[in-house]
Amino acid sequence: NYLLQRITAAGGCRLKYPQEPFLNEFLLETDCDIDLFVNRSIEVGILPGIKVGPNLILMAATEMQTRQDVDRLVEIYKSL
Repeated sequence: NYLLQRITAAGGCRLKYPQEPFLNEFLLETDCDIDLFVNRSIEVGILPGIKVGPNLILMAATEMQTRQDVDRLVEIYKSL
């Protein structure tokens, strides 16, 4: 999954359940301010995922997202 590879490579986040298989959706545990990440992403027209806890975000990537979309999202994450 390109999104998962890129965002975890940026640092500060990891799969919450790395031993569990997934298809398009995955739960990330992150050190960043998820509210800020979501708000900044929405400002540029990207819905990054759903906050499900203080440091947990449920993300999904399907064929509808381009690599350019993912790269923009990762750049927002890295800027926090």
